[in-house]
Amino acid sequence: MRRTIVKIDEALCDGFGRCVIPCVEGAIAIVNGKAKVLKEELCDGLGYCVGLCPTGALSVEARGRFLNALGVEGLSSWAVFFP
Repeated sequence: MRRTIVKIDEALCDGFGRCVIPCVEGAIAIVNGKAKVLKEELCDGLGYCVGLCPTGALSVEARGRFLNALGVEGLSSWAVFFP
């Protein structure tokens, strides 16, 4: 299953923490002066935090394989139902 998750570039992160407050899932925290995704499974991947980072350290990336509704890798649902 393909999902999105927030990725943090530690080299760009200044530890200001603007990304922590909008993360209602609690996936992001400041650890040793840098933002970290503590629990990837909590990240909803919507990226509300991304636009708040003044240094551009946050981005959203896709992870995992894409499976359609029938569990077939690489085919979109419409291609299966409307060949």
